[in-house]
Amino acid sequence: MPTYHVISRDRHGARAWVRRQGYDFAAADSVIPLVGAELSRAVLHYPIAFLPQGEGFGLYALTGIEPGRNLFLTRDGRWVVPYIPAAIRAYPFRLATLEDNRHVLCFDEDSGQLVEPGSSAAALSFFGEGNAPDPEVARVLDFLLETDRSGQRTARAVAALQAKGVIAPWETTIETRARGRQAVSGLFRVDEDALNRLPASDFEDLRQAGSLVIAYLQMVSMQHLVSLGQLADAHAEAEARIAATVKPLIEMPTTDNDTIDWSRFGI
Repeated sequence: MPTYHVISRDRHGARAWVRRQGYDFAAADSVIPLVGAELSRAVLHYPIAFLPQGEGFGLYALTGIEPGRNLFLTRDGRWVVPYIPAAIRAYPFRLATLEDNRHVLCFDEDSGQLVEPGSSAAALSFFGEGNAPDPEVARVLDFLLETDRSGQRTARAVAALQAKGVIAPWETTIETRARGRQAVSGLFRVDEDALNRLPASDFEDLRQAGSLVIAYLQMVSMQHLVSLGQLADAHAEAEARIAATVKPLIEMPTTDNDTIDWSRFGI
């Protein structure tokens, strides 16, 4: 589990960090949050859905068909498509918000990227002169602040879609060679018919809220749902080749469950 701590001179002034090697830390991420600023790139590769989040909805890239398995990651930690979501690229840094709404930069000390100064030629400092962050850390902070601002705009835009009644359950299926066609539950999408039935005044409200771009890109992304089944097949084939050369120590039970319930994903 990640252990995030606020970056401070007292805690991190005498420590250093190194950039990640690969994306193994995201191996269990079967859904990844998105913000509006990255949708135009994410829509090229991922199926995008709304998932319940409190009383509203969050916007997510779907990267797996079962909890705890990221199909967009290879066994050696490489991402399989060119665009990697901002939430993944920022790791091991994360932004936190204090009670007074001030933002603070945090670091996952269990990431394996916290090191002693001089322990590696690649080691980077957290701080420069005085209390100023090192330029590389400052760059990460700027990136996360901009992502957060986009996230706030995205939340308002999604809330506007919900208020107009155009977010609906996404009833569909995913097909794999191993399990055949599986029903999908727990996902939500833009209801195109409901969107088109809106009166002009409501449509204009959504345009001003920045909701229409999100709506159209989400609908376009739905074509990529089939890619999850294809990726699952590719992983299964690779694992079968490995299993053919290595006898398993334990035979794991199989399941005949033919429904993918996205409400189990803990969003």
